[in-house]
Amino acid sequence: MSDKFDFSTLETGFEADWPVRVPTPVNGAMVAQTVMCRLRAMASDEIDAVLERKEATIIDLARVYFVGFGHGESATWSPEYRDRLIQNPRFRTALHAAFAEFNTGASAKN
Repeated sequence: MSDKFDFSTLETGFEADWPVRVPTPVNGAMVAQTVMCRLRAMASDEIDAVLERKEATIIDLARVYFVGFGHGESATWSPEYRDRLIQNPRFRTALHAAFAEFNTGASAKN
């Protein structure tokens, strides 16, 4: 990896696999289970444009930045399956937190 800044990383549309840690009830406890999702970076004005639409929600934003499953995931991607996942509050909250990390340049935690 180079220390020289790569301007292409700021381009809207940049995509990368990113871990999403979903709290999942297992035997009476909440366990963070990880799914690799393919996320699309968005510029601030692009985020604003989505959220400024009449009656827009965070779900509408997730439909733009959640573009697939990451390497190694066995689930089959489809827009319909994406919509089912983001209707789940635990998944949606975890996905949005992961997107915030990804889009602001925070390092993924192992």
